[in-house]
Amino acid sequence: MNCFWLFLKRDLILAYRDRQAYQLAWLFWLIMTALYPLAIDPDPHFLAKIAPGALWIGILLTNLMLLPKIFMEDYTDGTLAEMVQAEEKLPGIVSAK
Repeated sequence: MNCFWLFLKRDLILAYRDRQAYQLAWLFWLIMTALYPLAIDPDPHFLAKIAPGALWIGILLTNLMLLPKIFMEDYTDGTLAEMVQAEEKLPGIVSAK
């Protein structure tokens, strides 16, 4: 089996075990996108133009919030060093995470 799918399966199981952090990230994204119209012009036509960009900014900020958590567990137990030295390409492993 490809290492990408193994890492993806492993990380999904770990995320399921620690649901609270990911629920908090989901709540952050939801609140950010809900409050976005209050920070700028609430005109529906203007919001329709910028909605895709606002949603993607929210997704990127949420990912930045979770980034330390994604790699910290692997760093503390030494798995991250093994990932770097693995035969599998590093971008594939990181994209699975």
